[in-house]
Amino acid sequence: VLNSTRLVCPRVFALRTIKLPLSREIKQRRDLPVASLSFPLVLVGYMAAGKTTLGNLLAKHLNREFFDLDALIERDFQQSLAKIWEEHGEQIFRQAESEHLHQLLRTRHEAVLATGGGVVLNVANRALLKTHAWSVFLDPPFADLCRRIRAQPGLRPLADVRNDEELEKHWKGRLSLYSQVARLHLTGADTPQDYAKKILEWLKKEPTK
Repeated sequence: VLNSTRLVCPRVFALRTIKLPLSREIKQRRDLPVASLSFPLVLVGYMAAGKTTLGNLLAKHLNREFFDLDALIERDFQQSLAKIWEEHGEQIFRQAESEHLHQLLRTRHEAVLATGGGVVLNVANRALLKTHAWSVFLDPPFADLCRRIRAQPGLRPLADVRNDEELEKHWKGRLSLYSQVARLHLTGADTPQDYAKKILEWLKKEPTK
């Protein structure tokens, strides 16, 4: 239980439906256990991968509620992520992150969830993402990630203290963790719309098997 703040249940956001065409090839995993056909759709990947933008797009198309893990934590603390890290430290942040993740995956089965880049560092989080979510690894090229991160200094504490070479090493160190939990792995410099088409195509097939 957090001492610095009380976590509360996330709000349910009303979403309208939009239509997107479906297309193209996908790279998918079939070796992970399937515990249920009613799972949240969870986007994982490094910081600045575009998870929030894509999650909003998918939630609107699927007429599902959308949650951004970082935004929920910011709401609870009434502070930016950078301020939370500065005043409370990474341990408190990670604890809040894990509590929200576990709550959402166990209670919001029809939701779309965008996670933070470090959510996979926790072993229990990875176990839950494997068995209680349709997890999609969003994996654009590092050059794109670096460009987006450097365009917003002060937004991501872990990135601000690393130069580009150190940041790339940090990114590489997490790739295998994202792959461990992902049922679908999307690569390339696609637009959010392109990624959404591939995920929607996959959702028509894989979760029903």
